[in-house]
Amino acid sequence: MISDNIIKVGRILKNHGVKGEVTLSVDNDALFEAECIIVELDGLYVPFYIESRRRKSDTVDLIKIDGVDSEADAAPLLGAPVFLKIDEIAESDDEWGGLEGYKLYNGDIEVGVITAIDDQTENQLFIVEAASGEVLIPIVDEWVNEVDDEAKVIRMTLPEGLVDIN
Repeated sequence: MISDNIIKVGRILKNHGVKGEVTLSVDNDALFEAECIIVELDGLYVPFYIESRRRKSDTVDLIKIDGVDSEADAAPLLGAPVFLKIDEIAESDDEWGGLEGYKLYNGDIEVGVITAIDDQTENQLFIVEAASGEVLIPIVDEWVNEVDDEAKVIRMTLPEGLVDIN
């Protein structure tokens, strides 16, 4: 497996109980939807299937990995970083997570910097700090032209007047 095709999403912290369940720190909500995680063990990227999971907090999940049935089975995994395939993150429902700090452009005009993503409703919103104050931009796939992760820029084509009504 090539490390360019994966992204770190968390770390296995410790055992939880005696039946192989582990505590996992979570950096990315896409992990909660994943069926398979990739764990770095001794410099190798090893896939593991998730048997069950439950959310403990916003940043911690409890997971049971298929074939890990005891504390001894889980011991080699403790402290190991956890990755997902990049294409699995793009397919997840929370594909817009992690874009805080990106500059948002409407065409060639800078709107502002994304400070958060509101996913409390069916339609997700970019919360953007603009020169005029906070602006809420609906995240509509058809409006997004480009997401440049290297430059931390998102270019959209927004309906005329949308930025002004906020």
